[in-house]
Amino acid sequence: MKYIRTFCEQCRAIYADSFTLKPISGQTTTPKAACCENCKRKFSHPADLKQYIVTAKGGR
Repeated sequence: MKYIRTFCEQCRAIYADSFTLKPISGQTTTPKAACCENCKRKFSHPADLKQYIVTAKGGR
C-alpha cells in the first residue's frame, strides 16, 4: 500500500530507515500538510516540508 505523507528533513531520515520514500515533484490531489505529519512541528518556510510517496521496503 502506498501513502502520501508530508515530512520535515529529520523525520524523512527516520522514516527512510524502515520505508521507501520517493519525493513528489509537482501537484498532487493530496494537499501538503501545514506541519510535519510525524513530529507535528510547524516551519516558517513551507519549503522545509516535502511530500513523499511512502511504501514498505521491498515494495510490499
